[in-house]
This record gives sequence, C-alpha cells and structure tokens, in this order.
Amino acid sequence: TIDLGGKIDEAVIKALNNTIPQGTEIAVTVGEDVFTTNTTDNKGSFVSDLSNVESGIYNITFHTEGYDDASTILVVNTQLNLTGADDAKVGNKTTIIANVTANEGNVTFYINGKKNQTVRVNNKTASIDLGELEAGNYTVYAEFSDETGKYTPATSEEYSFEITKYATSISLNENSYKIYAKENITVLYEITPNNDDIPVILGIFGGVLN
Repeated sequence: TIDLGGKIDEAVIKALNNTIPQGTEIAVTVGEDVFTTNTTDNKGSFVSDLSNVESGIYNITFHTEGYDDASTILVVNTQLNLTGADDAKVGNKTTIIANVTANEGNVTFYINGKKNQTVRVNNKTASIDLGELEAGNYTVYAEFSDETGKYTPATSEEYSFEITKYATSISLNENSYKIYAKENITVLYEITPNNDDIPVILGIFGGVLN
C-alpha cells in the first residue's frame, strides 16, 4: 500500500514497487493538479510537497513510466477559526467571523453553548452580527459541515470574551440649585467618557416651595 506518513505539507510516500531506482520521476495527480518529484533511494521512496492542496477529499494517483499506476485517497482536513470574539463595551456591536478552508458549506455558530445561526460559506468566510450585547461573559464556537461530502467536518476552538459597562462620572457646573415655582432653569453637565449612546437621567429631589 501507499503510505502518506500522516503528513500533507511534506508527504512521504512509498511506491508499490521497491525496485524503482533512485532519481526516477514520479507524477502525483491530485484532482486536476499534477506534482512531479523523484525517488530518493533505491527503495522507491519519494517526497511530494502537497502544501498547496486545498482542503477536500481527493483521489490521488502516482504514475511512473514502466510501472503500474498506484492510487489512494488523500484527505486534507478542513480548518476553521474565528475572529471578532474580543472584549468590548456595552453599546458596541459585536460581529463574529468564521474563516474556513473550504469554498462551500455551512457554518453554525454557538453562543454560550446554544445554537445561534447557521450561515452559508461565501468566499471561505461566514459571519454573524450579534448586535449590541448586554454586559456579561460570553463564549462562542462554530461547526463547519458540507452536505456534498467534498470537505471534512470541522469545529473551531471555543473563544471567550466579555462585554463591560462604561465607567462613567457626571459633574455639574454648580454644587446645588434653588428652583422656584414657574422658574425655568438650565442644568449644564459633563459626562465622562463622552458617548452619545449613554442615557442620562436627571432627578430633582426636594419639597414644595411656597
């Protein structure tokens, strides 16, 4: 049998016929791509660099003039990782992006262990917009699947991120105000940090003035 050595980036492959002499050219066909290499010893061993082969399941064929062809199945596992699972403040939108080494298929996102959305892969990416999350700790991971069977399933690592509230302070331009009946008053205040999305509620406490 043909031994891929468990490697894809530098697959060590043994030919079926150990009498193939050193320096014999080997043509390795993967899908529509052909890689050529030469045997490295008199035992029919050779190294073929398959690092540029994209994720997928392929029939792989080895051809040497004067010898019978050999074939096997080459599996290049799908890789899946996430970006965007970063700590943020309340009011900021959170978008999770999945990068996958597949041209088609589906990515299912899980937030805090619960299924959120399933998104079709487009240009090797899929994303979800979580909007403005409440303060708290979150976990996210994703699963890739392909109904055609062309790509192997994949699961990303689980990422953790935290949404926190702004540390705010409000200062008024005076220590106190006296408000008399039917009198208009303008209160000037400064809020830190300067964020238009932070609601401000002003309360007036006191009794009835005569």
